[in-house]
Amino acid sequence: MSSEDKRIILVTGASRGVGKGTALALADENTIVYISGRSKTQGQTTELPGTLSQTQKEIQARGAKCVPVYCDHSDDDQIEALIAQV
Repeated sequence: MSSEDKRIILVTGASRGVGKGTALALADENTIVYISGRSKTQGQTTELPGTLSQTQKEIQARGAKCVPVYCDHSDDDQIEALIAQV
């Protein structure tokens, strides 16, 4: 299957919680999953565990291509850049 035939998914807040769960549930060999969030390193934004790179590894283990994008969703310019990338 070529990349043109794959579905493209964007999941925000995918470092942990509902966002991460959604990204994992949608990930399979027929998807390209863009994940976004602010957590580059453990403990950076909260004491709760989880980073985009950890989620990326789990998504790739399910056979999907994953593109992590660090984005502060309170910044309109960063959101526009994210959408343009997808």
